[in-house]
Amino acid sequence: MPAWEKQWARHLTFDQFCEYLLPYKYAEYQRLDYWRDALNKKFYEAVNKVAPNDLDCQFAYRPGTFLNNDFITKIKIKLLLENSKLGLIPVHFNSQTIPRMSFGDCNDYALVNVAMMRSAGVPAVYEYTPQWGERASGRHGWSTVYNNNGFLLTPHIDKELGAVFFPTRKLPKIFRQQYAVVPEREEYVQNAEFVYSDFVQFEKDVTAEYLPTTDLEIPVNTKGLADKYAYIAVSNFRDWNIVDFGIIKGKKAYFKDMGRDIAYLVMGYDGKELVAITDPFILESNGNIRSLKPDKTHLDTLTLWRKYPRNTNTTSMEKRILKGKVQASNDSLFTTSTTFYEVKDLYYPDLIPIASDSAYRFWRYLGAPKSYSNIAEVQFYKDGVDSMLMGKIYGAAGVNHADAFDGDWLTYYRSTNKWAPAWIGMDFGDTVRIDKVRLVPRSDDNGIHYGDTYELNYYADGQWNSRGQQEAKERFLVFDSVPRNSLLLLKNLSRGKEERIFIYENGKQVWW
Repeated sequence: MPAWEKQWARHLTFDQFCEYLLPYKYAEYQRLDYWRDALNKKFYEAVNKVAPNDLDCQFAYRPGTFLNNDFITKIKIKLLLENSKLGLIPVHFNSQTIPRMSFGDCNDYALVNVAMMRSAGVPAVYEYTPQWGERASGRHGWSTVYNNNGFLLTPHIDKELGAVFFPTRKLPKIFRQQYAVVPEREEYVQNAEFVYSDFVQFEKDVTAEYLPTTDLEIPVNTKGLADKYAYIAVSNFRDWNIVDFGIIKGKKAYFKDMGRDIAYLVMGYDGKELVAITDPFILESNGNIRSLKPDKTHLDTLTLWRKYPRNTNTTSMEKRILKGKVQASNDSLFTTSTTFYEVKDLYYPDLIPIASDSAYRFWRYLGAPKSYSNIAEVQFYKDGVDSMLMGKIYGAAGVNHADAFDGDWLTYYRSTNKWAPAWIGMDFGDTVRIDKVRLVPRSDDNGIHYGDTYELNYYADGQWNSRGQQEAKERFLVFDSVPRNSLLLLKNLSRGKEERIFIYENGKQVWW
């Protein structure tokens, strides 16, 4: 039966049929073979599971759901996101190889899913965002089924068809790949002095189909620009990534359907390169615009604890140190012990002072119940000595005691028992008086790392400007005389690459 005559494709107009079912290819640069027949055969049984009934069997949702579940079971692509960093034209293998691929990224999953759906006569498209709005990562793609009553996307490879659309993510733009030319994009490609490589004529802006959006009208500095086009960008690590283009009319730039609750910067082409033509600004969740022009007449003192926002996993890992204790004893089994410190919150000193008039042979960190006793680093310092004191490492149940004493803040100790308190410590061979202890929670090492050198930057006059460098002596940094209302970026010059823009409000870092 021809694909268009199947009951779950009869809702398509001719134009939709040409976009969502007919195309002889599902991705650029793919190898042209009998991919429909090969994939249809592999997933034939899934389509046959659609039981006829009088109410909903004609909806594309029904075969789409069975196909998607079968896809999750049969396609075992391991996500290797590093592949997208190579900057190469993607290689799409033939239809016999695709279902056997052992690695790929989100775009590989999405394109194969689209091909599978179309091979069974289920209308599907590939969609993507060029850049997340609140995190340092680039393009993300997904597949979408065009159901009889609207689009049903599969935003994650392990989710059911029609899952909630990224309920905790911010997206500036969403584009749909198609074969019909988008007139505005075609005009741009033909007339712009500088053509951004990601802007092709065959991608439709569908942001407003998924998100609350705002049409922007932004005053810009047009001096020295080579054409009428402006570019709107969001932050990715230390760079600004272009997500869309707009038109300059007079002294303003116009952009359609921009995602909200995101920090943006508008750029223009001066004949040589892209340059900032606005100050950064926040498009707030209600559609209002908040300019981030530094106020150098009002200078603030900032206390900074991190260079990158905590995600859910980082937060849950760090909290495992709460109620952890530093204890000492002259009994190796700690039958009797003295508690010198208990972690009450996450804002304790880098070096915790130990008030002890006595010396002990055995010192330990005792984790709290239900925490796996997770900890990244435990360091004991002898009275009057600045270097870490080492003894014989020992402790309770666990397989990686040494990871808590190796000086690496990304390795960690983890007990095999979540519920029971476990401990790790040192046998110093003789009694010693400890006057300081460093406790580093299991984390992503994006907090302030003792001994590392940091630089605070604020964005002004089209570039990042340094507000100074300092070596960390605590678990936080203090910078004076920072212009109020600035967009900020804290760099670790010693290690790591994860950094994120933020503003400073009410004594706290607010990430964007």
